[in-house]
Amino acid sequence: MFRKFVGLLFLIFSANLFLISHLSAQSHQKIPKGIAGFELNKDIREYSDRVRMEKGLVEIDYPYLTAYEILPFPGFRGGFLVVGNCTGSQKVLRIKLKYSNGTKKFFKRLKENIVRRFGDPIEYRGDPFHVFVAWKWRFVDSNGNAISLILQHYSGLDEEYAAGNSIKINFISGIKRERECYRKAREKSFSKRGIKKGKVPPLNIEYYLPY
Repeated sequence: MFRKFVGLLFLIFSANLFLISHLSAQSHQKIPKGIAGFELNKDIREYSDRVRMEKGLVEIDYPYLTAYEILPFPGFRGGFLVVGNCTGSQKVLRIKLKYSNGTKKFFKRLKENIVRRFGDPIEYRGDPFHVFVAWKWRFVDSNGNAISLILQHYSGLDEEYAAGNSIKINFISGIKRERECYRKAREKSFSKRGIKKGKVPPLNIEYYLPY
């Protein structure tokens, strides 16, 4: 029993050491700052000729972010530039692009070249059957800002997911600042209106079901 416990501790320690070494190494490697002419931390208005600026989209899970559609251009079917909507900054925090070439062969070629340029990914986020494949890289710049890169491929038939290849670059530190700004603003709003946080009263299961 003791040997098993020690073995388990060793495995956990080894896994953590592996992750830390990868993060440390990637903090000193080349860091992605943009793609196809779009760059993180640039004012989104610089891309007004390539983006539909008249209407932004706010997702329910990320109410502190607004996404603007990128018009299709050679090599890409389009995508989104994302900015925060709380701090007042108009700087790009996320770049998401969909490649015109959606084949698995092209995906593998992309991954090989990204590894060559930025090193190995730190995490596999796809399914075990490789119908949905996603690799994640994480970096830390000289100012301590975190940046992530995610390369994805989907070849299934589920209409909930768009088939093909896509790439996403996130300025994580900037996104976190927007989230914290939103949280504080929301709490302040609740306080002014006299709304107190509390537990949701128990509801009948029927309330949660489609009909």
